[in-house]
Amino acid sequence: MYYMRKLKPDRSITGLLIILGILGISAIAGALFGQASGLKVLGGLALLYAIYSLNVWIRTMNTGYLLATLYQAALGLFIVTLPADLEVALQSPFSRLFLVIYVLLLPMLGYYAFTKKIKWRGREILELAAAPVEEVENGYTPRPLPAGKLEYTRNELLAFAEFVRRNLIGITYNEGHRIVMVVVKMGEEFRYMLGLHDQFHDETWVSFDFEGEVSVNISQRDYLEFRETLSFDQLCDSLGQLYIDFFDMFRRGESVRAIDRMDALRLSPFS
Repeated sequence: MYYMRKLKPDRSITGLLIILGILGISAIAGALFGQASGLKVLGGLALLYAIYSLNVWIRTMNTGYLLATLYQAALGLFIVTLPADLEVALQSPFSRLFLVIYVLLLPMLGYYAFTKKIKWRGREILELAAAPVEEVENGYTPRPLPAGKLEYTRNELLAFAEFVRRNLIGITYNEGHRIVMVVVKMGEEFRYMLGLHDQFHDETWVSFDFEGEVSVNISQRDYLEFRETLSFDQLCDSLGQLYIDFFDMFRRGESVRAIDRMDALRLSPFS
Protein backbone atom coordinates (compact mmCIF):
# COMPACT_ATOMS: atom_id res chain seq x y z
CA MET A 1 0.00 0.00 0.00
CA TYR A 2 1.31 3.48 -0.92
CA TYR A 3 1.10 6.34 1.57
CA MET A 4 1.60 9.98 0.66
CA ARG A 5 4.26 11.31 3.05
CA LYS A 6 2.96 14.19 5.15
CA LEU A 7 6.05 14.69 7.31
CA LYS A 8 9.06 16.63 6.13
CA PRO A 9 12.16 14.51 5.38
CA ASP A 10 14.10 13.36 8.43
CA ARG A 11 17.27 15.42 8.77
CA SER A 12 18.26 14.28 12.25
CA ILE A 13 21.91 13.20 12.55
CA THR A 14 21.98 12.58 16.30
CA GLY A 15 23.11 8.97 15.97
CA LEU A 16 25.81 9.89 13.47
CA LEU A 17 27.07 12.70 15.71
CA ILE A 18 27.45 10.28 18.62
CA ILE A 19 29.51 7.85 16.51
CA LEU A 20 31.64 10.69 15.12
CA GLY A 21 32.12 12.03 18.64
CA ILE A 22 33.36 8.66 19.92
CA LEU A 23 35.76 8.27 17.01
CA GLY A 24 36.91 11.87 17.32
CA ILE A 25 37.67 11.64 21.04
CA SER A 26 39.53 8.38 20.49
CA ALA A 27 41.53 9.86 17.62
CA ILE A 28 42.52 12.87 19.72
CA ALA A 29 43.59 10.60 22.58
CA GLY A 30 45.62 8.50 20.13
CA ALA A 31 47.29 11.57 18.67
CA LEU A 32 48.22 12.93 22.10
CA PHE A 33 49.14 9.78 23.98
CA GLY A 34 49.76 7.11 21.36
CA GLN A 35 47.80 4.50 19.44
CA ALA A 36 47.39 2.15 22.40
CA SER A 37 45.86 4.91 24.53
CA GLY A 38 43.53 5.89 21.72
CA LEU A 39 42.29 2.31 21.48
CA LYS A 40 41.75 2.13 25.25
CA VAL A 41 39.67 5.31 25.09
CA LEU A 42 37.67 3.86 22.17
CA GLY A 43 37.04 0.67 24.14
CA GLY A 44 36.04 2.62 27.24
CA LEU A 45 33.55 4.72 25.27
CA ALA A 46 32.08 1.56 23.73
CA LEU A 47 31.56 0.23 27.25
CA LEU A 48 29.86 3.48 28.27
CA TYR A 49 27.55 3.12 25.29
CA ALA A 50 26.83 -0.45 26.42
CA ILE A 51 25.75 0.92 29.81
CA TYR A 52 23.40 3.32 28.03
CA SER A 53 21.92 0.48 25.94
CA LEU A 54 21.49 -1.59 29.11
CA ASN A 55 19.54 1.30 30.63
CA VAL A 56 17.27 1.42 27.57
CA TRP A 57 16.72 -2.33 27.77
CA ILE A 58 15.77 -2.04 31.45
CA ARG A 59 13.33 0.76 30.60
CA THR A 60 11.75 -0.94 27.58
CA MET A 61 12.56 -4.67 27.74
CA ASN A 62 13.21 -4.45 23.99
CA THR A 63 15.28 -7.50 23.01
CA GLY A 64 17.22 -5.55 20.39
CA TYR A 65 18.68 -3.28 23.04
CA LEU A 66 19.79 -6.31 25.04
CA LEU A 67 21.66 -7.51 21.94
CA ALA A 68 23.10 -4.02 21.48
CA THR A 69 24.31 -4.06 25.08
CA LEU A 70 26.10 -7.38 24.60
CA TYR A 71 27.49 -6.31 21.21
CA GLN A 72 28.86 -3.00 22.50
CA ALA A 73 30.23 -4.62 25.64
CA ALA A 74 31.99 -7.32 23.60
CA LEU A 75 33.49 -4.68 21.30
CA GLY A 76 34.62 -2.54 24.23
CA LEU A 77 36.13 -5.46 26.13
CA PHE A 78 37.87 -6.72 23.01
CA ILE A 79 39.54 -3.36 22.57
CA VAL A 80 40.48 -2.70 26.20
CA THR A 81 41.93 -6.21 26.65
CA LEU A 82 44.23 -5.89 23.65
CA PRO A 83 47.84 -6.26 24.81
CA ALA A 84 50.19 -3.32 24.42
CA ASP A 85 51.99 -5.14 21.60
CA LEU A 86 49.34 -4.99 18.90
CA GLU A 87 51.24 -7.43 16.69
CA VAL A 88 50.36 -10.25 19.09
CA ALA A 89 46.93 -8.93 19.98
CA LEU A 90 44.94 -11.95 18.82
CA GLN A 91 47.12 -14.28 20.87
CA SER A 92 45.32 -13.01 23.97
CA PRO A 93 42.58 -15.54 24.90
CA PHE A 94 40.36 -12.83 26.37
CA SER A 95 40.63 -10.67 23.25
CA ARG A 96 39.82 -13.67 21.04
CA LEU A 97 36.80 -14.58 23.19
CA PHE A 98 35.33 -11.08 23.01
CA LEU A 99 36.07 -10.90 19.28
CA VAL A 100 34.16 -14.13 18.68
CA ILE A 101 31.18 -12.84 20.69
CA TYR A 102 31.29 -9.56 18.76
CA VAL A 103 31.35 -11.33 15.37
CA LEU A 104 28.47 -13.64 16.34
CA LEU A 105 26.30 -10.78 17.58
CA LEU A 106 26.93 -8.50 14.59
CA PRO A 107 24.55 -10.22 12.10
CA MET A 108 21.90 -10.66 14.80
CA LEU A 109 21.98 -6.97 15.65
CA GLY A 110 21.96 -6.12 11.94
CA TYR A 111 18.81 -8.21 11.51
CA TYR A 112 17.10 -6.39 14.40
CA ALA A 113 18.12 -3.02 12.95
CA PHE A 114 16.95 -3.62 9.37
CA THR A 115 13.69 -5.24 10.47
CA LYS A 116 13.00 -2.14 12.62
CA LYS A 117 12.87 -4.02 15.89
CA ILE A 118 15.11 -1.40 17.53
CA LYS A 119 13.57 1.58 15.74
CA TRP A 120 11.67 4.20 17.71
CA ARG A 121 8.36 4.44 15.87
CA GLY A 122 7.51 8.11 16.25
CA ARG A 123 7.65 8.97 12.55
CA GLU A 124 5.43 6.04 11.63
CA ILE A 125 2.95 7.03 14.33
CA LEU A 126 2.76 10.62 13.10
CA GLU A 127 2.46 9.56 9.46
CA LEU A 128 -0.37 7.14 10.23
CA ALA A 129 -2.15 9.76 12.35
CA ALA A 130 -1.88 12.35 9.58
CA ALA A 131 -2.97 10.02 6.75
CA PRO A 132 -6.75 10.65 7.05
CA VAL A 133 -6.41 14.35 7.95
CA GLU A 134 -7.20 16.95 5.28
CA GLU A 135 -5.27 20.16 4.84
CA VAL A 136 -7.14 23.15 6.30
CA GLU A 137 -6.47 26.68 7.42
CA ASN A 138 -6.54 26.43 11.21
CA GLY A 139 -3.24 25.48 12.82
CA TYR A 140 -1.65 24.53 16.10
CA THR A 141 -3.41 24.94 19.44
CA PRO A 142 -1.36 24.26 22.61
CA ARG A 143 -3.82 22.14 24.54
CA PRO A 144 -4.62 18.45 25.13
CA LEU A 145 -7.84 17.20 23.62
CA PRO A 146 -10.16 14.33 24.55
CA ALA A 147 -10.07 11.46 22.05
CA GLY A 148 -12.75 9.09 23.27
CA LYS A 149 -13.69 6.68 26.01
CA LEU A 150 -13.05 2.95 26.23
CA GLU A 151 -13.82 0.11 28.58
CA TYR A 152 -10.81 -1.85 29.76
CA THR A 153 -9.39 -3.25 32.94
CA ARG A 154 -6.36 -1.87 34.73
CA ASN A 155 -4.40 -5.03 33.91
CA GLU A 156 -5.28 -4.74 30.21
CA LEU A 157 -4.00 -1.17 30.13
CA LEU A 158 -0.78 -2.07 31.94
CA ALA A 159 -0.20 -4.96 29.53
CA PHE A 160 -0.79 -2.68 26.55
CA ALA A 161 1.66 -0.13 27.97
CA GLU A 162 4.26 -2.90 28.19
CA PHE A 163 3.60 -3.76 24.52
CA VAL A 164 4.07 -0.09 23.57
CA ARG A 165 7.37 0.11 25.49
CA ARG A 166 8.74 -3.19 24.24
CA ASN A 167 8.06 -2.31 20.60
CA LEU A 168 9.30 1.28 20.94
CA ILE A 169 5.89 2.69 19.97
CA GLY A 170 6.39 5.17 22.80
CA ILE A 171 7.90 5.82 26.20
CA THR A 172 5.32 5.20 28.93
CA TYR A 173 4.78 6.95 32.24
CA ASN A 174 2.48 5.71 35.00
CA GLU A 175 1.08 8.77 36.77
CA GLY A 176 -1.06 6.78 39.17
CA HIS A 177 -4.40 7.69 37.61
CA ARG A 178 -3.37 7.21 33.97
CA ILE A 179 -0.72 5.84 31.62
CA VAL A 180 0.88 8.40 29.31
CA MET A 181 2.48 7.14 26.08
CA VAL A 182 4.93 9.67 24.65
CA VAL A 183 5.59 9.48 20.89
CA VAL A 184 9.36 9.38 20.27
CA LYS A 185 11.15 9.64 16.94
CA MET A 186 14.58 8.18 16.22
CA GLY A 187 17.28 10.41 17.67
CA GLU A 188 14.98 11.85 20.35
CA GLU A 189 15.18 8.86 22.68
CA PHE A 190 18.54 9.86 24.18
CA ARG A 191 17.20 12.79 26.19
CA TYR A 192 14.51 10.61 27.73
CA MET A 193 16.75 7.63 28.43
CA LEU A 194 19.50 9.82 29.91
CA GLY A 195 17.06 11.70 32.12
CA LEU A 196 17.71 15.00 30.34
CA HIS A 197 14.04 15.61 29.64
CA ASP A 198 11.81 14.59 32.54
CA GLN A 199 8.96 16.94 31.62
CA PHE A 200 6.89 15.41 28.85
CA HIS A 201 3.59 17.27 29.19
CA ASP A 202 4.38 19.60 26.27
CA GLU A 203 5.45 16.68 24.06
CA THR A 204 3.30 14.52 21.78
CA TRP A 205 1.49 11.88 23.80
CA VAL A 206 -1.65 9.80 24.19
CA SER A 207 -2.95 9.01 27.66
CA PHE A 208 -5.33 6.32 28.87
CA ASP A 209 -6.66 6.88 32.37
CA PHE A 210 -7.96 4.10 34.59
CA GLU A 211 -11.54 5.34 34.10
CA GLY A 212 -11.41 4.76 30.34
CA GLU A 213 -10.81 8.34 29.16
CA VAL A 214 -8.37 8.84 26.30
CA SER A 215 -6.62 12.20 25.79
CA VAL A 216 -4.12 13.47 23.22
CA ASN A 217 -1.52 16.20 23.04
CA ILE A 218 0.64 17.11 20.04
CA SER A 219 3.72 19.26 20.52
CA GLN A 220 4.27 22.35 18.43
CA ARG A 221 7.64 20.94 17.33
CA ASP A 222 6.02 17.79 15.95
CA TYR A 223 3.14 19.75 14.39
CA LEU A 224 5.59 21.91 12.46
CA GLU A 225 7.22 18.75 11.09
CA PHE A 226 4.23 18.29 8.77
CA ARG A 227 4.62 19.64 5.25
CA GLU A 228 1.22 21.37 5.27
CA THR A 229 -1.05 23.00 7.81
CA LEU A 230 -3.33 20.25 9.06
CA SER A 231 -6.45 20.48 11.16
CA PHE A 232 -5.12 20.25 14.69
CA ASP A 233 -8.37 18.83 16.08
CA GLN A 234 -8.56 16.19 13.35
CA LEU A 235 -4.89 15.30 13.85
CA CYS A 236 -5.33 14.84 17.60
CA ASP A 237 -8.46 12.77 17.08
CA SER A 238 -6.68 10.60 14.50
CA LEU A 239 -3.67 10.07 16.77
CA GLY A 240 -5.92 9.05 19.64
CA GLN A 241 -7.89 6.70 17.40
CA LEU A 242 -4.66 5.13 16.15
CA TYR A 243 -3.64 4.16 19.69
CA ILE A 244 -7.19 2.99 20.41
CA ASP A 245 -7.00 0.77 17.32
CA PHE A 246 -3.64 -0.58 18.47
CA PHE A 247 -5.15 -1.27 21.91
CA ASP A 248 -8.06 -3.17 20.35
CA MET A 249 -5.68 -5.21 18.19
CA PHE A 250 -3.60 -6.00 21.26
CA ARG A 251 -6.61 -7.16 23.26
CA ARG A 252 -7.72 -9.42 20.40
CA GLY A 253 -4.29 -11.03 20.30
CA GLU A 254 -3.54 -9.37 16.94
CA SER A 255 -0.81 -6.97 18.04
CA VAL A 256 1.31 -8.02 15.04
CA ARG A 257 -1.17 -6.12 12.87
CA ALA A 258 -0.19 -2.89 14.62
CA ILE A 259 3.45 -3.55 13.75
CA ASP A 260 2.43 -4.42 10.18
CA ARG A 261 0.64 -1.08 9.79
CA MET A 262 3.80 0.80 10.75
CA ASP A 263 6.05 -1.42 8.62
CA ALA A 264 3.75 -0.86 5.61
CA LEU A 265 4.92 2.77 5.48
CA ARG A 266 8.37 1.51 4.44
CA LEU A 267 10.24 4.26 6.25
CA SER A 268 13.98 3.94 6.74
CA PRO A 269 15.07 1.83 9.74
CA PHE A 270 17.18 4.78 10.83
CA SER A 271 14.65 7.64 10.62
